[in-house]
Amino acid sequence: MPVLEAERFLPWLAVLASQDIDYTIEDVGRQQFLILNRRDFPAALQELALYEENAAKLYERQVRLSEPMVGREAKHSFSVSAFAFAALYFILLLRFHVFVSELTPSWRHRGVWHGEHIRQGQLWRCITSLTLHADYAHLLSNLFWGCILLTLAGSILGTGWALLLMLSSGALANLLNAYIFPQAHYRALGASTAVFALLGILCAHAGMRNMYSAKNSENGLLQQMQPILPLLAGLAILAAWGTAAKSDLAGHASGFFCGLLTGFFSLKIPAGLRTWPWQFMCWLGAGLLHLLAWQYAMR
Repeated sequence: MPVLEAERFLPWLAVLASQDIDYTIEDVGRQQFLILNRRDFPAALQELALYEENAAKLYERQVRLSEPMVGREAKHSFSVSAFAFAALYFILLLRFHVFVSELTPSWRHRGVWHGEHIRQGQLWRCITSLTLHADYAHLLSNLFWGCILLTLAGSILGTGWALLLMLSSGALANLLNAYIFPQAHYRALGASTAVFALLGILCAHAGMRNMYSAKNSENGLLQQMQPILPLLAGLAILAAWGTAAKSDLAGHASGFFCGLLTGFFSLKIPAGLRTWPWQFMCWLGAGLLHLLAWQYAMR
């Protein structure tokens, strides 16, 4: 029996040995042959065929597990449509800032993050505060980085899921801060909490992609560290850009870690839920969250 592929040689020997099937090995040039007894030949073929079937199933399972996180991210790390959507969203945020700036201060007062008010039941502030900004410099900074990160997340997850996860992660971070820091009496506003949540989502995806890639590489120190490199990079960005003077450090940090959590959750979203109808439903959901939050704020 010829062994046509070298990588099958040792596994075939292990299969035959596990079934107590006698064999000898002969080398003819560069070709290896397994010499079997005639009476053992049918059993050997059956066992080797069963091994090949199980190996193929295992390979297919590994491909299914890795493809949504590795293949899709590698092939679609940037999408023009995702960039257009991200630019549209933050342009609308800019237009909303102009709209609020022309109104009475009551809009800003009713929408900013305030821990005590949130603990008293004004949960809409967790969302409305993400849409308010102190000035144009504050807004443009979030617009620039948010557009880049939302484009990358939208290219991986789809624009609908990326927007909904960004908004939910930012709102969750604001809610947690209200209870983690009950002694805080300051007010906070800005989309930066949601922007750092996007960073966390991307770090979660990149970490899982590197983990699957590392399984197929050598077990050197650098390969073993690959899964945590995106997390270290995200923490470095958080330390560099999220700790500026007068910035909401607690909001940035909690946004990043809530983004990590939702990023790992998003890995479980099946491909069937990333189609356009579901993306559209996510757009509607995110839009309704914005509208309902401000409706409750202005009651």
